[in-house]
Amino acid sequence: MDKLVLMNSDEYQKYISSAIKSYAEEKVLSGNWNQQGFGYGKEAMKKIEIVGQKLGMKKIGLHVFGHNKVARGLYDKLGYQTTNVLMEKEI
Repeated sequence: MDKLVLMNSDEYQKYISSAIKSYAEEKVLSGNWNQQGFGYGKEAMKKIEIVGQKLGMKKIGLHVFGHNKVARGLYDKLGYQTTNVLMEKEI
C-alpha cells in the first residue's frame, strides 16, 4: 500500500523545478513541438486576449521557459513584458 506524504515548500520547489524541466525536454525530444511557424500560437493568444477582455480580465500572465526563444519572441511581438526572471546554475 502506498502512503501519500505532504511535501513542505522546499521539497515542492525542488520537485516542480525538476518536473517542469523534464516535461519540456521530453516534448522537445519526442518532436511534439514541431508546429511552429504557422501562426497557431499567435492566433490562440489573440483569441485568449479577446475572451479575457470579455470576462473583465485586466492582465494575462505567462510562464515561458527561458530557452524557448521562439515563444519569447512571439510574446514580445504581442506586447507582453518580462516581469520576472529566474536563473539557476548546477553545481
